[in-house]
Amino acid sequence: MLRCLVLLLITLSVSGCTNFYRPISSFESDTLSTSRRDVFPNDFRNSTVPLGSVEVAWAGVILNSKIDDSGDHYEIELDVQHHYYDWIIDNLHIHLSPRGEGLIKTRWTLVKSLNPDTVANEVKPERMIVIYGFPESLASESLVVRATYLRTFGPEAFRTSTMDYGRPGEPVTFLKPWGIL
Repeated sequence: MLRCLVLLLITLSVSGCTNFYRPISSFESDTLSTSRRDVFPNDFRNSTVPLGSVEVAWAGVILNSKIDDSGDHYEIELDVQHHYYDWIIDNLHIHLSPRGEGLIKTRWTLVKSLNPDTVANEVKPERMIVIYGFPESLASESLVVRATYLRTFGPEAFRTSTMDYGRPGEPVTFLKPWGIL
């Protein structure tokens, strides 16, 4: 909590335009309000938190996606690299930490009313994703999450090169300003 406050104050003084993450629908808002953001993948890997016991909200970057459109729904399998996220948006940009807690696998079912190109674009590699769901098993190096809701963001909406941070209470290092590549 203190880390979030410090980040908020620093960001406000630099940019003047900082907001907390905003869900895009009432369903996402309800899901976010009941999901845990203080529980992380290694808590399940280390058996600190039992698998299947809590719904989480995690951010990451899509590494790989596979879409099966042979049935009456799209079945989407995603491999995601978890990144720490402070749930703050600065000037409408998200600053994920370059660090996180490993690989996540998830599956999502969508109705076929959506255009296949739109679906493929939303889940292509290098997009940011917020996964809401229940971690339910371990598969090799990956934590498998039964998704209840997913939201993706294009590469222009986020960076992993501006702030390095970890879990709440860990130090924050500012790497470089937003506009400097």
